[in-house]
Amino acid sequence: ADEYQLVQFILMFKGAQFLSSGVLMTCVAAVKYYLCVHPGGTHTCDTQGPGADQDLTTGGIDFLGSCILVWIAFLLLPLSGSSAGARDIPASSQDLEAQATSSGCMCCKNYDANRGGRLTGLLGYDLLTFLLSCCLLAALAYVGVSESENESFTAALLDKDSVVAQLGKWQFRTGIYFARIFYALLSFPFLVFNLPILNGILTHTMPTGYNPQGICVPYLLRPMPPEDKET
Repeated sequence: ADEYQLVQFILMFKGAQFLSSGVLMTCVAAVKYYLCVHPGGTHTCDTQGPGADQDLTTGGIDFLGSCILVWIAFLLLPLSGSSAGARDIPASSQDLEAQATSSGCMCCKNYDANRGGRLTGLLGYDLLTFLLSCCLLAALAYVGVSESENESFTAALLDKDSVVAQLGKWQFRTGIYFARIFYALLSFPFLVFNLPILNGILTHTMPTGYNPQGICVPYLLRPMPPEDKET
């Protein structure tokens, strides 16, 4: 795997997640709440509210899948190589030899925790935001169960039939919706790494691309066509 391509995948994925699952879904939630609450204290948020009509399986796969894909890319970073060569000049011949021997199969590459630059520190931050999102979902589920007059949260948690019933309610689907928004909005720090000037400085990577044969090579601009000489 190429270091630059993995870094760009993480940054583009998290940046798109912030805009689509964060900003856009927040606007959709605001509009849906405005439309589902009616005068006189009535509402139709159980059928027309944010996340009320979403499929539970689809929402869960989208939530967990977006996390797992990024975490896999983070874990592959220390094993990646640079198809564009080293960014810094080797300090000694031993460093140069180490770079030369690391260009083989992935299992033969030297493990380097510094690959990806300062971006690698955001893995712990992303894990923390995921746990906070799960805590938010649990808190919303607790509030939904606490509003029931028949049973407490502990009793509902120990009762299998009650758990299945709670998962099927619109309040839990709405909770997943807002947990996804919360997790996506906390992806904002990744946007800083997308800035053109700061990208190379913070990630310590050199741009690469794919040639027509599908091989990852250093990124180069197309050569200028030769000027026609007037005869």
